[in-house]
Amino acid sequence: MPVTSGRVNPHWDNWPYDFNYYRSVITQGKNGQITVYDKYTSENQQGRLLRISYLALGHFSRIFNLDETTGYHIARIFLGVIFVFLIYLFIKNSLHREKPIIPLIFLFCLFFAGFPDISCNPGCHLVPRLWSMTQLAPIRRITFIPHFL
Repeated sequence: MPVTSGRVNPHWDNWPYDFNYYRSVITQGKNGQITVYDKYTSENQQGRLLRISYLALGHFSRIFNLDETTGYHIARIFLGVIFVFLIYLFIKNSLHREKPIIPLIFLFCLFFAGFPDISCNPGCHLVPRLWSMTQLAPIRRITFIPHFL
């Protein structure tokens, strides 16, 4: 996605409101707060311990002098790698099968999200079923939103 001069593309792939809310919480953590204030409401509120993982990510970003967007994406990658490793450990330790089949089961867990639909508007192509629902598409879910992990 090209960016015109004077504008910033934060490279989000979830709802813009969600990303801005998470970034707001990361900013609050980066500023040293230990409770969250929802900046997108006009209601009176007290600080809450909600989305504390994003507050912690803000403290992490402050320590390593990262901006909020970079810290968010680093968390996605780091937690995604840990998640994949934990899936592999779970399969390896819980399924008492012969060793050659474990990598095959692991690949099915990562890449199997149902059979795709065929769409012919305007040209025919395969469309993954329920692709917009990240809970049902394992590879997208791995690095979609850090709190899913």
